[in-house]
Amino acid sequence: MAQHETSTGSSISERVILKMATYTNTPLSDLPPIYEAIEPDALDSLFDEYKGTRPLRVEFAYNGHMIVVAQEEITLNELQPPKSTTQVSAESTD
Repeated sequence: MAQHETSTGSSISERVILKMATYTNTPLSDLPPIYEAIEPDALDSLFDEYKGTRPLRVEFAYNGHMIVVAQEEITLNELQPPKSTTQVSAESTD
């Protein structure tokens, strides 16, 4: 399930963390540091620099979710585990 958010007043990286905490019902202190997924200062600077001047979209994986930040909207999509690629075959010995 995807969750969307538009908001102003705080940095993009802070909003990603808050959205993740709300969506997963996880205390902020229990979330992994966002810097393990993306450099938060770089993310914030990128969106501050291009705010409203051109389309901008950043995607990254964080805490089992794919985060998409496009313009001022944040979308969270749960990452699905890869489907098993195990193949079973039977051989006949006549």
